[in-house]
Amino acid sequence: MIKKLSVECGINSVNKMTQMFKDMALSKEMQTDYTKFNKQRTQDVEMIVEVLTNGNWPIEDQPACNLPKQMIV
Repeated sequence: MIKKLSVECGINSVNKMTQMFKDMALSKEMQTDYTKFNKQRTQDVEMIVEVLTNGNWPIEDQPACNLPKQMIV
């Protein structure tokens, strides 16, 4: 299947898709780890983790990152 995609879409596109799937798996793993870590803390800070490898994900507008005061060191 990967070979067919490489022929149809090009190896660059297939490599980007492969990295995107790796990013999704790493995001899920990091979210799980953070949730476990957060349960042990007294201050509950909710956060969603998403890994996006630069150049692989189409991002039109970069969202602002506003951290809550509890997370600012």
